[in-house]
Amino acid sequence: MIARHRRSLCWELDSRCVHCAVVIRITLSEDDLARTRVAYSPSWEAVSSSLLLVCPQKPGRTGWYEGWRETARAALEGVDLEPLAVLVRGQAGYLPDFLLPPPDEPSPTFEAELERLRATVPQRVAAEARMTYPDETPDALLPYLERPDQALAALADALAEYWRRTLAASWPQMRAVLEGEMITRARRLAQGGPHALLADLAPNISWEDPVLAIDKKHCGDVDAGGRGLLLVPVVFGFSAAFVSVDGPWRPTISYAPRGVGLLWSQNGEVEGDVPLELLLGRGRAAVLTALTEPASTSALALRLGVSPSTVSEHLAVLLRAGVVARRRAGRLVLYTPTPRGDRLVELLGADEAAAEIA
Repeated sequence: MIARHRRSLCWELDSRCVHCAVVIRITLSEDDLARTRVAYSPSWEAVSSSLLLVCPQKPGRTGWYEGWRETARAALEGVDLEPLAVLVRGQAGYLPDFLLPPPDEPSPTFEAELERLRATVPQRVAAEARMTYPDETPDALLPYLERPDQALAALADALAEYWRRTLAASWPQMRAVLEGEMITRARRLAQGGPHALLADLAPNISWEDPVLAIDKKHCGDVDAGGRGLLLVPVVFGFSAAFVSVDGPWRPTISYAPRGVGLLWSQNGEVEGDVPLELLLGRGRAAVLTALTEPASTSALALRLGVSPSTVSEHLAVLLRAGVVARRRAGRLVLYTPTPRGDRLVELLGADEAAAEIA
């Protein structure tokens, strides 16, 4: 059972626990490090983002998502989200295992994950729903206890409608950020081994061989036991942080990838009269600050909401100026900032979101 350790930020902000200084420690052997993998999950994005709408507390850094949240609220007018909301609002931040199983492949589709949810055994749905509220039984929870097969179907339908109205249109840009993060992690693994892969996941995650420590409002010591580790970058990772360590699967942790601030800030454009924009022009400044990890022309175009030809023109100028470099990775041509480009961004700055992510 993973729920004792997988906690939403709603639970972390509980006033009863705000002063607790506790940590989940995962011990990783060399075999575990060799079996570490990275995968993203559209269903984790759906559940994580829903916390911004149905959870009463306000997680940190919500400014990055404020535009999305307002748009999502309008898009969901008249939609009954209670089948999902009752589960994510559970006591002590418990989230049922069936709602957020670790992704079983590196790049699953939302449709595949939804079918995986629909295939959950009804007895499991009822048992885990009961654990969500051990001390009370809200009316909205009763269908999960009395008619779990029907409740599961209603939950899947609600998630499908939620995805269609709030995330489907943004998914290509979100996926570009997530795939860029996976490329970055793969590069670090190739250059520095498993230890470099884990070195800078998030401010609340630290690595000191052989222990990966995650600051959470829960404590626990877990031995991966040869199962390896699964890292799940989540665009909405600042609205929720999940740690899954109790199941038969490999221990799983989520974190926010770099580039999220640019994703939600007016198609990634640099705002205001910042020096970098004045020097390079708004378009080229946006491209340079968007290169928080290696990215292709098409990925940058998706992230910035402009055409690939426009991005290509900006990249050509930045290449000639020596502030970006390119290299081939299979069939992709990836662009990265050079040390000169990094210093330029650091010296002249960008908007606050981009600066914090970089």
